[in-house]
Amino acid sequence: MVASNEPREALQSIRDVSMAGHYNDQYTDTIKAIAVFNYLNHPYVRPKLIGINRVLREEFQRASDGYNFGHPNAGINIRDCWDTWFKEHLEDMASNTRTWVRGAITDMRRAWSPLNNPNDQTYQLRALQVNQHLDRLETLGITNGEISIDTTNLW
Repeated sequence: MVASNEPREALQSIRDVSMAGHYNDQYTDTIKAIAVFNYLNHPYVRPKLIGINRVLREEFQRASDGYNFGHPNAGINIRDCWDTWFKEHLEDMASNTRTWVRGAITDMRRAWSPLNNPNDQTYQLRALQVNQHLDRLETLGITNGEISIDTTNLW
């Protein structure tokens, strides 16, 4: 989850800069990456994720039970394999996204460094605005491990 419930302000400000003609694909991609986690943690979506996972786990258990009934010494437990994989997948997804977002922010800071065009006042104003928005994203906890999926009651 994002550290603040309201990262929208910073995300909207970056969107505004993009729409004002200072478009950079990394802005949009960063917004989309963060939005995935906001979506998965949303109070309307999260119960559905829990419900889908519950049904999958029930089916995996049913398949294991059926197989083990015909093969009493097999001890197959597909549900536990699923739980291990899914937990690791969600953790990896969040970790990889945090790493990618940190890299994208670093790249954007480099691209919008005031040192790039020191004599261009228009560029300087845009660079200041972009860097303020990036500061805001970092203040909201976007880069320090706050991108995650709430797995409470998922298993």
